[in-house]
Amino acid sequence: MEDVERDQATLRVVSGSRLEARKGVVVAGKEYDLPPLTDKDLKDIGFIASRNFDYVMASFVRSARHIDVIKRALREAGAKDAKVLAKIETPSGVVNIDEIAESADGIIVARGDLGMHFPLEDIPVIQRRIIEASRKRLKPVILATEIFMSMIERPLPTRGEISDVYAGVEEGVDGFLVTSETSIGKYPVEVVSWLNRVIEEANKNVRPRRVEPIATGLDARISRGVVELAQSVGASIVAYAADYDAARLLAAFRPPSPVYVGVSDRRLARLLSVLWGMSTVTVKDGLDEVKGLEETERELRARGLLGPGSLVVELSWSLDRATAIVKVRQML
Repeated sequence: MEDVERDQATLRVVSGSRLEARKGVVVAGKEYDLPPLTDKDLKDIGFIASRNFDYVMASFVRSARHIDVIKRALREAGAKDAKVLAKIETPSGVVNIDEIAESADGIIVARGDLGMHFPLEDIPVIQRRIIEASRKRLKPVILATEIFMSMIERPLPTRGEISDVYAGVEEGVDGFLVTSETSIGKYPVEVVSWLNRVIEEANKNVRPRRVEPIATGLDARISRGVVELAQSVGASIVAYAADYDAARLLAAFRPPSPVYVGVSDRRLARLLSVLWGMSTVTVKDGLDEVKGLEETERELRARGLLGPGSLVVELSWSLDRATAIVKVRQML
């Protein structure tokens, strides 16, 4: 930096490259004290409410207060059911990750911006810390940016990129978010195809690291018991869920077996689609926990996903979440 005036700075280029428009500017070790929401953000929230969005990604989240402000604005706009995913991309976000993970509905590890603030060799440790903080609180976590960056120009990922995806599966992320690869890349379809292929292979060969939850209520303990029971007997899990949290808790314990969840709401089915191992089945509305589970299994049979001899662990919750029914059954 050569000179600083009131509203401008003069810089000297040390390592030259092309500077493109509409790019963020990061000063290593420095953060901008931006408000949680700008006037444009509030306008966008109005649009989100009018279109009934499922998820909202909040950028540059630095504290739990940021999440609280965003959730309040969503409620006031009529979008109280939208889930807020906090993007962790600043030093403050990393320092305050525990409180952010507690307040947010999920976490996104934004490695691109983190790499601007921290030494690159520190990113794997920071990534693991963020993932653990989210998983300890039974919240979904998504790994983002620089997944298959080479595929912006090339039709194949590199060996290192494939190993990186394997590592993400082993750390227990719910999903991967590709950005530049599909927005400006030459091979967007191939990117998604390769990512799906690598994830499927990783799921066959690695198990997510075990992360112990900080504290769990009865709902979480029942879900954990169902996952462990299914694993011990080699069964699939079939559940009927009337709300998001009932299914989220099953995914949070990273079941190795297939999880089929019956829901009566298409929006709920979309929300669950980002969670670990979830396959949803839409059934008719107004069913109690017994009928809902029966309809779910009937649909799974029709799709060929369950058949004679299939061993399943069943879980169904009543609409008021006051009753949970757990059964082990072999399909006839």
